[in-house]
Amino acid sequence: MAKSDLILNLMVSHHGLLEILLTVAEDDLGRNTERAREALDNFQWELEKHIFGEEKVAFKNYKVEDLETHELVKKLESEHAVMLETIDALKNGWETKTKADIAEFREFMVKHRELEEKDFYHKLDQILSEATKEEIVARINEIPIKK
Repeated sequence: MAKSDLILNLMVSHHGLLEILLTVAEDDLGRNTERAREALDNFQWELEKHIFGEEKVAFKNYKVEDLETHELVKKLESEHAVMLETIDALKNGWETKTKADIAEFREFMVKHRELEEKDFYHKLDQILSEATKEEIVARINEIPIKK
């Protein structure tokens, strides 16, 4: 039986949500500061939730057996730290930020997303049992949406 892409599908949908929230914040930048700030807050919550799910659930269930994958996981974790620092920097002085500031952050996120989707999630889906993948998806989905 072919392996399902449960983790890849979940994380791709999370990435889509993050893209939408960042786009809303960017579109409202300079026009509606309050709505842009709210969208950025929602983006930050979803980003933190996404990173938590990856690092505390998905990465922990993946037994790294080769140096290349170990280095990939470390790179992803390092990039997560950069994203969290960057979003904090964007929020500080949000009213003075420009679309160029957002575009630079978005470019970094897109490269990170592509690395995860092409090189990590698919591999994870291939090596884990269906039961383990279902458990990972359930655990990640336990984290509530911001209200």
